[in-house]
Amino acid sequence: MTTPQRRPRRTRAESGEEVLRHLLEVAPDRLTRAALLERMEPDYSPSQVATGTLWVKEVGASREGRPFTSSRKNGAGFPDDPQEWTEYELGQGKRVYNMLDRVLKSTIDPHLQQRPDDPIVRRLHEHFSTAVREVGIGLEELKHPPATPAGV
Repeated sequence: MTTPQRRPRRTRAESGEEVLRHLLEVAPDRLTRAALLERMEPDYSPSQVATGTLWVKEVGASREGRPFTSSRKNGAGFPDDPQEWTEYELGQGKRVYNMLDRVLKSTIDPHLQQRPDDPIVRRLHEHFSTAVREVGIGLEELKHPPATPAGV
């Protein structure tokens, strides 16, 4: 068994800038996690690449003004196809909706049942319920968009 290679500590931004550089080099193609790791080794550890990829999602894509997409099958990157962007956005929206709904049902609802007079819990329940409802409505509307008038 080989011992792990010691790599210098890097900030999220340092790792992110390097991941971003590699993704932009291949754009509009994407890089799978394995391909990105291969390109960045031996200077970056797998965890530094993962941290850098998160930074790209949180900061880099917006700064570059380029829609980011990611999937296990196709990898991460900046494709040019607006349909891909929309599919990714809808998928992420569904993921967030499911996560919020689970927290509401598994934790906040029971908490409210235990402490119905607690104003903080009531407000938390109100905000999460509103968020789940609004995200659900938005996703449903996008699934069935209104017809575009003829001639537009």
